[in-house]
Amino acid sequence: MKKNLFFLLLILFMPQAYAKSSWEFTKICSWYGGKLFHGNETSSGIIYNQNNPHQSAYNKWPLGTVFRVTNPENNQTIITVVVDHTAKETERKDRIDLSLGAAKKLGYKEDGLLKAKVEILMKPKKDLPKAQVALLVKNASKMLL
Repeated sequence: MKKNLFFLLLILFMPQAYAKSSWEFTKICSWYGGKLFHGNETSSGIIYNQNNPHQSAYNKWPLGTVFRVTNPENNQTIITVVVDHTAKETERKDRIDLSLGAAKKLGYKEDGLLKAKVEILMKPKKDLPKAQVALLVKNASKMLL
């Protein structure tokens, strides 16, 4: 536990590895899951768990980017980490794909799409290695909302 906390703090306070940001904007979010993705390896190397609300996919941010998503209709909020990249050539390329677990927590599973408030909390300059991404996902629930 102390070792994990140490590494999380180390990741969060390595200024040379991260571009400081507090960007806030509106983005369309969808969710992904099912047999095609659940239990398979992501771009980051970790195994995708559709029930984990702290895993997401987005093509325009590096693996390990941590961001907050808020549903403006009900003010439900989650913190999630980019663990996978979306396909570049599809119509979904500009959407953030959240996990099924995130869609349930945010209350848009049935709708399929959400126009959400998104705030980047930490954005690495390049993709982080598997161990760091896994640690961020594991500790995302402990980050302040």
